[in-house]
Amino acid sequence: MSLSVRPSGNYDDVIGVRSYQDSCEFVGGVNMPKKIICVGTNGVQRRQLVKGKDDLRQDAVMQQVFTVMNTLLCTCKETQRRHLRIRTYKVVPLTQRSGVLEWCDNTVPITITLVGSSVKPGMHKKYYPRGLTAEAARDKMKNVAQESNEVNDS
Repeated sequence: MSLSVRPSGNYDDVIGVRSYQDSCEFVGGVNMPKKIICVGTNGVQRRQLVKGKDDLRQDAVMQQVFTVMNTLLCTCKETQRRHLRIRTYKVVPLTQRSGVLEWCDNTVPITITLVGSSVKPGMHKKYYPRGLTAEAARDKMKNVAQESNEVNDS
C-alpha cells in the first residue's frame, strides 16, 4: 500500500505486521530468495519476497521512476486510451544487502519473455531469428571476462 506523509503524525489506522508464517518457499535465483507470508494487523495475508546478498536500493529507486513514468503516461490521450502503464511493486531495502519486495502474481521473468524457455521461444528469436542466441552471448561474455582477467593478471 502507498502511504503519504501525514502532517498530523497520526498513523493509528495504518495496517501493520502482526506476524509471519513459519514456512517459506524457495523460488529460485542466484541469491536464493524466499517467498514468505506476512499477516497484517487486519488479518489479511500478503505474499512477499525476501532477498539477501542483494542491494535493493536501486530497485526501489527504479520503482519510483516507473511511478513517475505512469504519471506522465496518464497525461497523454493516446496512452490513456490504450491503458498503457508500467506495473510497479513495493520494494523495501532493509540493509545494503537485504530487503523485502511485494510478490507479484501472474508475472513472467523478463528472461523468459526475451530468451524463451524449453516450451516456447522468446521474443528475441521471433524478431531476430538469425541473431546471437542467449547461450552464444553468454559464452562470448565469459570469454571476454577471462581474457580481461588474464591481461590484468599479467
